[in-house]
Amino acid sequence: MLPFADLKVLDLTHVFAGPFATYQLGVLGAEVIKIEPVDRPDMARFVGPDSMQNQELMGMHFRAQGCGKQCLALDLKTERGKEILNKLVFNSDVLVQNYTMNAAVKLGLTATSLHKVNPKLICCSMSGYGYTGPKANHPAYDIVIQAFTGAMFANVQEGQNPQRIGPAVIDYSTGTQAAFAIASALYMREKTGKGCSIDVSMADCALMLMNYNRFFAFEKDEVLYSSGNNDSTLAGYGAYETCDGVIMIGAFTVNQMTSLLNVLGFPEEAAEIKGCEHHELSHRYDKHSKLLMKACLNSEARTLEKLLNEAHVPAARLRNICEALQEEQFESRAVFTELNGKRATAAGFQFGDNKQFSVFPPRKFGEDSKAILLNLGYDERQINEMQKNKIIA
Repeated sequence: MLPFADLKVLDLTHVFAGPFATYQLGVLGAEVIKIEPVDRPDMARFVGPDSMQNQELMGMHFRAQGCGKQCLALDLKTERGKEILNKLVFNSDVLVQNYTMNAAVKLGLTATSLHKVNPKLICCSMSGYGYTGPKANHPAYDIVIQAFTGAMFANVQEGQNPQRIGPAVIDYSTGTQAAFAIASALYMREKTGKGCSIDVSMADCALMLMNYNRFFAFEKDEVLYSSGNNDSTLAGYGAYETCDGVIMIGAFTVNQMTSLLNVLGFPEEAAEIKGCEHHELSHRYDKHSKLLMKACLNSEARTLEKLLNEAHVPAARLRNICEALQEEQFESRAVFTELNGKRATAAGFQFGDNKQFSVFPPRKFGEDSKAILLNLGYDERQINEMQKNKIIA
């Protein structure tokens, strides 16, 4: 049994962060209903490398976190639309939305309004800057938050132009934080019997993601730049060219550095540092880095990775995502699930021996509208009338 098997979640989010939060709840067994404006599908449906899929409102950006959700297209600006939402809210455990504060107020999606219908509801709002402060009503996307929070400076070395972090890390970390907050709120509800409101800010989550950089800035009043692919004090912690590619080595401790030198054929240098203090490694940086560069250039990346791992030295040859997806490690952990002949990522963890997660293929825009309304007690005539009046799609 999955932990959220009896949980009912309403997902009124769009693009990446919000949908990723509810996707994680769905993977763990929750019944998730995605509610989209009848005249404005989730914009992620239009985005992806395949123009045909985009035209069919099944773009890859949507499908990446659209699995495991029923889809309802509903006009919340109409009285009937509000009635339908309230019926769903009454029978749900969680509602997640990522409208700005003003928009949430207009649509009746504030915790104050929703708790009048269901006092036990967990109301999670997700926005660029949160619902308080001078930027509470400002819109934002991942790249904007990267600029606002200094993340683009943390991604480059001093003197280089700030650069966007490739994957939408702020979106995905915000979605993860929101899912964690929702799980925490559900645990608290078990003790209090009451619902609560959660205010998730992408900007706040970005600072959480850069916790050390933030701490450094507070203490030193300076920007902490990236050191690039190599640490500036530990020779064994960084990237090295081999005869057929690049290997990333993570010899962080004295013991790991000792093992690294032994594997590479430098037993005398290994004996020199055995038992020394960690900070003393920096004094040998130049000497060690020259030895590592020479030894690695005469080695094959795949062979070196194997030898180092067997010696308990963290190391991995550089792979692109396509190569990584073929690794036996992921196959052995059931990270992927098959959906209509295609692979999808399930979860980044496992519960004991349970390798089965609740995932089904992404649904088309409004595909489940009729079934959801029938389940709420509306009849065929009423549903047809709502479709005719464009209250649902």
